[in-house]
Amino acid sequence: MKKNPQTAARTGPTLQVNSSVTPVRVALQNAASAAGLPGDEHFRRWVNCTIDCAGQPLADNSCAASVDAPPPPAPGWVTAGLGVWFWVERMLAIVTFGAIGLLMMYDVISRELVGPVLPLFGIDASTIVLVGSQKLGVYCLIAGAFAGFSLATATGAQLVPKVGFGWAPKSWNAGMNRLGDFITAAFLAIVTYYAVVFVQSSASNGLMTTSGVQMRVWILQTVIPIGFASAAARYLVYGLWPATRPVPPEFQE
Repeated sequence: MKKNPQTAARTGPTLQVNSSVTPVRVALQNAASAAGLPGDEHFRRWVNCTIDCAGQPLADNSCAASVDAPPPPAPGWVTAGLGVWFWVERMLAIVTFGAIGLLMMYDVISRELVGPVLPLFGIDASTIVLVGSQKLGVYCLIAGAFAGFSLATATGAQLVPKVGFGWAPKSWNAGMNRLGDFITAAFLAIVTYYAVVFVQSSASNGLMTTSGVQMRVWILQTVIPIGFASAAARYLVYGLWPATRPVPPEFQE
């Protein structure tokens, strides 16, 4: 049975839509089919370029724009500042975690190896005990942990939930990434504010650490708002200059 050509012109071509494409692409293709737009393959290329690349198809069937095109480079002073910033935080992490290792080694060696031998020579073993070494190790761990929090942000190694990934067209990726950076920066700025309030409360109450090393608690707690503020500032920089954003680990070579 032959089809009426006039009916075919009214109904337009039938598009075979892959179930994995986005709802926006499906809606556009179905609307074009109902409107009778000609050329299945040409229209598929047009939809793909519009949704994925925000551009029209070229003569060679490629898209006029690519969502994978790198963003413009950041100013030199921004890149240099981030480099110095990263170096300082990296050195802080190395020093704090290195100190933890040295304290643990000294504590074990002094108690288990040197301590039992000293009485044989008439030396009191308590003279080599480093008072508060375990407390010092904990303090170094706190400082190193918040330095590591900012370092994870700098290297793109932080945990990122994948909820909502792929909901928006690829052509929106750059804008959505910048929006996410600004939202994260704002959230961390709020957390920083409450961390500062927490430290101020400890300082006003005059709290002191117990046993071992005696020091004011607020001095140790200062690393908390500094760590959050550092991460917030980094996300703000990523939003302003997307080229400074680190490559996610899954795309690193």
